[in-house]
Amino acid sequence: MGVDNPIEVSAAGVNSNQIKVSIDNGSISRNSDGSYTVKVSGGAEANVSVSAPGMSSSKKFRVKRIPNPIPRFTPTQGGGTMGDGQIKAYQGLIAVLEQFDFDAKCEITDFLLVRQPRREDPEFSPNQGGRYNGKSTSVVNKATTGDAFLFKDIKGRCPGDGASRPLGDVIVNIR
Repeated sequence: MGVDNPIEVSAAGVNSNQIKVSIDNGSISRNSDGSYTVKVSGGAEANVSVSAPGMSSSKKFRVKRIPNPIPRFTPTQGGGTMGDGQIKAYQGLIAVLEQFDFDAKCEITDFLLVRQPRREDPEFSPNQGGRYNGKSTSVVNKATTGDAFLFKDIKGRCPGDGASRPLGDVIVNIR
């Protein structure tokens, strides 16, 4: 759902220009090479109908949404233990889709940043979007050995999503 799905349609003995293809739950377009691109808009199933002179057929397909992306600082760096210079170098969180076959980009929509310094009260910074806002940048720039950072209630949105979805938390301990 929300991404371009390539399909091919053929009917024995029928010129490809005479084939009509439609979908009940999205859009379908014919490509210059005779293949089709389907984009499903929602639901649990989509029905693709094919008609040509002397024939008509339809088939139901399961619809799945894009899996939850993983919140990270870089495509390979998530939470864990890191130096204070390393966390200060990052500019926010990104949403990474692992082992997903389609070209789709998800985004971080918001999170709560919590800095827990050793033997002090925690600092909180609500953040809209994946990039640090001014307050979050200031909080991260205070990082020192022994601090813990919690990126809490991270939410993201992928193509086809009507609203943000929860993506979990990321914990960073500063060594």
